[in-house]
Amino acid sequence: MRVDILIIFENEDLPDNHVKALLKLKYSLAKYHDKWLKADCSHIEMLEDTIEDFGEYLAAATVQKKKSVSER
Repeated sequence: MRVDILIIFENEDLPDNHVKALLKLKYSLAKYHDKWLKADCSHIEMLEDTIEDFGEYLAAATVQKKKSVSER
């Protein structure tokens, strides 16, 4: 999970005040990880939601493709 946090830091453009506050923390990654552990949403729940959403998308795309083929 800490690697995932680092990846987000690398890919996000954080506001300067966030970066300055982050740099003042000792063990800042550990602090973020601890905060994530206390969050209401777990990593598994996020994965489950993503899997469900993508499955619905694929199913809808399949129906749409079948409609397009049958209309020809």
